[in-house]
Amino acid sequence: MVHGNLLATFFSPFSRRRALWTVHATEFRYPIASRPTAVLSRLSGVVARLTHPNVVSCSYAAVEFHQRVLHYPRDRFRTIPAGFGEQRFAFSSASRNAVRRELGVDDAEIVFGSFGRMSEQKDFPNVLSAFALASRVLPGTLLVLAGRGLVDGDPDVEEMIRRSGANRQTIALVGERPDLDRWYSALDVFVLGSGAGESFPMVIGEAMSAGTIPVVTDVGDSALMVEAVGFCVPPRNPHALADAMVSAATKVRDFEDRRFDAARQRVHTRYSSGAILASWRAFYASLL
Repeated sequence: MVHGNLLATFFSPFSRRRALWTVHATEFRYPIASRPTAVLSRLSGVVARLTHPNVVSCSYAAVEFHQRVLHYPRDRFRTIPAGFGEQRFAFSSASRNAVRRELGVDDAEIVFGSFGRMSEQKDFPNVLSAFALASRVLPGTLLVLAGRGLVDGDPDVEEMIRRSGANRQTIALVGERPDLDRWYSALDVFVLGSGAGESFPMVIGEAMSAGTIPVVTDVGDSALMVEAVGFCVPPRNPHALADAMVSAATKVRDFEDRRFDAARQRVHTRYSSGAILASWRAFYASLL
C-alpha cells in the first residue's frame, strides 16, 4: 500500500489535487514486513511531512502508529472502518452441518477456529499453545486452522504443532479456503492470536457476523471491535488466551442455538456496509 501512496503523490501535480493516501499497517519491522516495505514506509513519513496528503485509514491503531512512529502530520487524517454486509457471512445451519460432517464432529462438540496466512504476524504458535492448555480443561474440542500454508504434512506446521504440546488428532489443517463464510458457521469460538502488525482484522467482523464468540489479542483495533461481546487478552500470552478460550466455550454452551446474537448485532450496528459506504461518500464529497 505504501508503494501506491508514494506513486499517488508523484502523479498528484498532474491532476492538480492533493494526493489521497490509505494506511492500514501498525508494524513495519522485519519479519512482520519485508525490508523494502520497511524502508519505503520510513520514506513515506518524510514525504507526508513535506506534502501533507489526505490520509484515510480503516484503523484507529494504524492512525496512531503512523503519527507516533512515522511522524505523519496530524491535520489530514480520517478514520473509516471496514464494513460487513449482513448476508455475506450470516450464519447458515446447512453450512454448519455440512462442514462439521466434513470435519467428522457432531453439533455438540466445541470447535475453535483461527484463520489467516501462516506468518509471524498471526502467531499461530500462540494459538496452538493456548489450545493445548485449554484442551486440558475442555476435552473433546477441535481447533480448525485455515489459511495459506496451513496444510497437513507441511514440516514447519507439523513441528509448530508438536512444540505446542497440542494433541495432533485435535487439530484440523484445512489450508486456504475460498468458502470461509461456510466455515465460520461451523465454529463456536473464533480465535485471533496475532502478536503484532494488525490494524482492523477483517476476520473478527466476519466471524462475529456468523454469531461466533471472538477471542482476540489486543493488537490493532481488535479490542475496539469486540468490546464487551468477546474476550481480549494481551498478545504473546498463551495462558491468558487459553483462559479466555475456556470462558468463551463455557459461554457457548449457555446458548440454546449455539449462536451469539450480541456479536452479530454489534457488527450490524457499528460496521454495517451501508453506514460505512455513506461515510466514504461523505469523505469523497469533502475533497471535491
